[in-house]
Amino acid sequence: MTIQTIDNGADAIVTIDANAPDARSQMLSSASAIAACVIETEGKLAESAKAWGHNLFRAVYLDGLNLDGMIGDSKLAAGWQALSTNDTGKQAKRRLEVYFSNARKVAEAWGTMEQSVKDDVLAGLSSIHYLAGQLRKAESDAKKAAEKAAKLAKAEQDAADAKAEAQANGPVQSEADDVVPVDAIDAITALTVALDDMGDDDFAAIEADMAALIAAFDKRLAAKLDRMAVAA
Repeated sequence: MTIQTIDNGADAIVTIDANAPDARSQMLSSASAIAACVIETEGKLAESAKAWGHNLFRAVYLDGLNLDGMIGDSKLAAGWQALSTNDTGKQAKRRLEVYFSNARKVAEAWGTMEQSVKDDVLAGLSSIHYLAGQLRKAESDAKKAAEKAAKLAKAEQDAADAKAEAQANGPVQSEADDVVPVDAIDAITALTVALDDMGDDDFAAIEADMAALIAAFDKRLAAKLDRMAVAA
């Protein structure tokens, strides 16, 4: 009997018996095997990818071989044509294409890299795939910063252009500037004449407004009479 106990924290403890016949035990055993297989496979893949990049750059920069030629030979060694015949082979092919792209990316920047970084790659201490990721991130960050600066500069220029245009056109005239002050005496005289000449329908239309005007007048007159009475 094979017993495996897994503690995932928070009292989440799972006991797996790989030899038990029931479906749950077999399912748990398979889940555990999948995780272990992926971890082992990815670990070996990372080691192999790092070793490939290390030896590729040694062949190119120490032995003087051609980078593209070495990538071509790597394709032959991996059985490039046969990889397209099934899904897993296609997945391997895509992974290798990423590695080839990483190698070219690092090679493009090789001349500007610090000698210590080159030495670590050639000594197998640093992975070209990690360096490629750093280079791509730096390029992405620089692009974002440039786009942000360009947007800021455009906004500032648009604001400056709008200000210059406003100054060139002079002050903006508001609707209040078009209002002509009305003399109260002239307005009352005009209203009196209009009332005399106004038809019944027009008079009915302004009854409410006239009532409000009369009420305002009466209020103002009453306040004046009150002040006069206090003063006396």
